[in-house]
Amino acid sequence: MNLVRMNLYRFVRTKAVYVIMLVTVLSIGLVVLDQKSMSQEAWEAEMELLQQEGISTEDTGMTPGINFGMTPIRTVTEMSESYIGSGMLLVLIGIFAALFSNAERTGGYLKNLNSCSQNRSWIFMAKAVPVVVFAGLNIVLIPVMSAVFGLDTSDAFSKEAACYLLIQWLLHAAFGMFVLTIMEMSRSLVVGMLIGIFSGMGIGVLLLSFLEGFFNGNGFFTSHMLVHMVRAIVVENVTSSLLAGVLTGIMGFLLYLVLGTYVFKKRDMC
Repeated sequence: MNLVRMNLYRFVRTKAVYVIMLVTVLSIGLVVLDQKSMSQEAWEAEMELLQQEGISTEDTGMTPGINFGMTPIRTVTEMSESYIGSGMLLVLIGIFAALFSNAERTGGYLKNLNSCSQNRSWIFMAKAVPVVVFAGLNIVLIPVMSAVFGLDTSDAFSKEAACYLLIQWLLHAAFGMFVLTIMEMSRSLVVGMLIGIFSGMGIGVLLLSFLEGFFNGNGFFTSHMLVHMVRAIVVENVTSSLLAGVLTGIMGFLLYLVLGTYVFKKRDMC
């Protein structure tokens, strides 16, 4: 418990926490403002174009205002799905995990702690707590700030929306543990951040999907990857995907926790 408290204290004192959360807030605000930026004239021009293509304006359900882009965002839940599905939150959590892990070594925290600790495995395990907390704070921050910026909250309190956020919290926490494990393997902030960024953007899933297609793998591996699950699960299918999402999140978290702990114990901490 002392290790957990020390890590939470460091978490509160880490400036990167507040900078990254500010990025989340600003990016949500920019998306909402962009959605609301369509003027009456632009909306009428869009409707005229749709009518020329034989599409009824009633069928589109579009109204002036929050309809900019291919997928209009009107509600808090739609904003949550769009933001999380973009991989932006995965990238931010990967950056945080890399910075938090690197700060321990550059600040001499681990060297001092290791000199008086009898079980080094708990040192790495305790780092999981700030990652879980940070992932949870950002997951909650998305719908809260979407409501603050004026999106419709009518679907924000449904059971499906709550289950969706819970699953995404587990998946994002597991992704944070993945980056922590990479940091223990590489001991390089640059490597950890690059892998966190590119993995969060879905580059790894894309490459593996290409290989699966080449060898007729039919998505056997990619369908179980954390990044793929983050994008595949939406509110509409959350009930049918609940078990798969929870198991993937928990198993991924435990897998990287065990692997990271093993690497941490075996490698020279100096």
